[in-house]
Amino acid sequence: MFTGGDPSGFRVIVPDLRGHGRSTNPSRTFTFRQAAADVFALLDHLGLARVKAIGLSMGASVYADPTRHNNIHGMVDYSTTDHYVWSRLGYKEQISNHNWSGKFTHYLGVEYIDQGNKDIHSQQVGGFIEFLHVPSSISVMLRTGYKRSTFQLGPNKTGPWFAVSFYERLK
Repeated sequence: MFTGGDPSGFRVIVPDLRGHGRSTNPSRTFTFRQAAADVFALLDHLGLARVKAIGLSMGASVYADPTRHNNIHGMVDYSTTDHYVWSRLGYKEQISNHNWSGKFTHYLGVEYIDQGNKDIHSQQVGGFIEFLHVPSSISVMLRTGYKRSTFQLGPNKTGPWFAVSFYERLK
């Protein structure tokens, strides 16, 4: 709930996703890809270079959709369905091919993720490198770090983790 004015030092923007709130949806379909494209088009239109995003349920998933944008560096998601909270604080920086003329673009990043509810809780810290093949818009992300999980039932788990993600990035 917003109670009057932006917090000191911040500008609050509250977009309605396509077909939600007061927005229209002429195509009568909803995809995270289209919602992400809409949100990033709004950020571009407003000339915002860096933002902190807060989303509820699928609203936060929109910001996670990979794009060429390099401006989301913090995100919080709360799913009211099972009181599961997923929070991510991350930073990603493009380190090559800044003019997009080459075949590949590379990113380096770090992230902290805190997630869970009363039954399970997990914290992880790590880093990632992302390789984007510019002509095909296919991106591969290699992520690694350290994770600590606690469970209401069963033993706690702690240790390293590694993940490989494949994306088709928005253009």
